[in-house]
Amino acid sequence: MTSDVIKTRNGLIVTVAVMSAVIFVIGLFIADNKIPWLAGMAVGTVLSIGRVIFLTRSLSKTVEMDKETASKVSQAHYMLRYLATLVIAVAAIILGANPIGVIVGLILVQPAVYIYNFIFNKQQ
Repeated sequence: MTSDVIKTRNGLIVTVAVMSAVIFVIGLFIADNKIPWLAGMAVGTVLSIGRVIFLTRSLSKTVEMDKETASKVSQAHYMLRYLATLVIAVAAIILGANPIGVIVGLILVQPAVYIYNFIFNKQQ
């Protein structure tokens, strides 16, 4: 992996973690049950961070492959990422995690990308 990829990956992870902490604190004022909210946010955030790490690893592997093989490997990793996310999220919800916390934690990557790009473009 190049230093730019590592820098971007780490920046996204930090952005997701900071956003998660802010949303978690806000949720403490709204949620009736604090422990399930904590569990839901924790599961969703860890899954989001795991998806970012897994995506960067899969991209670094496929860069060196030919086009056809890279396409197949990328599709397989994509399906694996989402299947693992689904299984872990559903298991967490069944075990008592707050479903809204899990969902919020899972979607943190999307705004984190925009926020990171905004911050990174301002620094250049």
